[in-house]
Amino acid sequence: MKYLILILSLCMLVSCSIDRENISRTVGEEFSDIGTRIVLIDTLQVEASTFQFDSIITSGSQRILVGSYTDPVFGKTTSHGYVSLLPTNASFDLQNDAVYDSIALIMRYDRYFYNDTISEQKFTIYEVTDDIKSDNDLFYNTTDFEINTTPIGEKTFEARPTKGDSLHISLDNAYGMLLFDRLNDNDINNINDFLNEYKGIKIEASDQNTSILGFSTATNNTFIRLYYKVPDETEDITYEKDFSVNSSNNFNHIESDQSGTIFSNLTAQEQSLPSENAANKCYSQAGVGLALKIDIPHVKNLYDVSGENGVLMSAKLRFKPALNSYSETLNIKDSLLTYIVDQNSEVTAQVLEIDGNPVYARIENRNDEFNTLTFNAPIDFFIQTKLRETFDQNLSLSFYPSSFNTSVDRLILDGEGSENSRKMTLEITYAIYEDED
Repeated sequence: MKYLILILSLCMLVSCSIDRENISRTVGEEFSDIGTRIVLIDTLQVEASTFQFDSIITSGSQRILVGSYTDPVFGKTTSHGYVSLLPTNASFDLQNDAVYDSIALIMRYDRYFYNDTISEQKFTIYEVTDDIKSDNDLFYNTTDFEINTTPIGEKTFEARPTKGDSLHISLDNAYGMLLFDRLNDNDINNINDFLNEYKGIKIEASDQNTSILGFSTATNNTFIRLYYKVPDETEDITYEKDFSVNSSNNFNHIESDQSGTIFSNLTAQEQSLPSENAANKCYSQAGVGLALKIDIPHVKNLYDVSGENGVLMSAKLRFKPALNSYSETLNIKDSLLTYIVDQNSEVTAQVLEIDGNPVYARIENRNDEFNTLTFNAPIDFFIQTKLRETFDQNLSLSFYPSSFNTSVDRLILDGEGSENSRKMTLEITYAIYEDED
């Protein structure tokens, strides 16, 4: 079983084994006593392809991702949120003489959305019947749990994700009254009692939805609220008891129906779709695990140019988002993290700077009107690693956004076989020197 252990913090990563001091040598400092010439090489072959991770970690994030939309290239993408709950204040007591009123799920938008939100959206809430647990305390985009198929709530609504509002979904009174009675009768007195009876909820998106929406998991942002009253001589006093997201046991189940798409044959992580077989395009989609892979098969040909007297000064990989492949509702990130993957497309390392900060592929110029977006990826360290790799390592590069496990952002790039002004290119600057007699 292969899982991508998607890196959630830099401390979980190891940097590449690279002679960074050698890479950082400059002509002015190191070559003062020797004859030196600078060579720009832009003819080294690049091979771009697309692969799909078997699964990615989606637990432990600060976002509940719910929705569905259909993309003409990527197929139908759907995300359902699984949420475990705990009392917000760790108390299970109600006021004396309490009387049940109602119950609701309240979810605050975190301003993330993908695709068109103009049409009405629909969410359905189910009660989870399995313990939301795993052997390694991790949950993946492929993880599922059994539910009671009778809904405890549903709502059709107009999404307003950018206004900072909350979505209020009334839940079934039978569900609410049972919870109230168990609390009021002291049948639930502690966390274990509660979790034995209430495993969690699944927030499911309708197949007819047109957007995927993000909601905050913060304690005061998303919760189930139990409303009850205490009778008074003049007017009933209203009380609320909240059950917030258990941050260790929430995750998003994200899937894509790729039937009929160019990705339909990517059934194993080891498989790749070369850009030359995909109209000179390569692809990435967060959440479902589609990712870009870059191979430089003949990198050791650099030794034909420099022999043993060369120093790599810089290596820049440039690639462009395909024309008309993005919009305000299908936006793309300004930067992508850089990873090294092996021949089975398993992540072996994240590429880091000398100071430990991540290496990014960043958009170096942005003019949406004239479609001049270009990513610039400094891959000096990777080229040095390739020059030293053994025959059977077959290391490659992969790029994807930091939100790879908390979004469904997609990206279409022009590959190495595109027309000259659009194609993916690699520019290498080499310093070649000879000792003076």
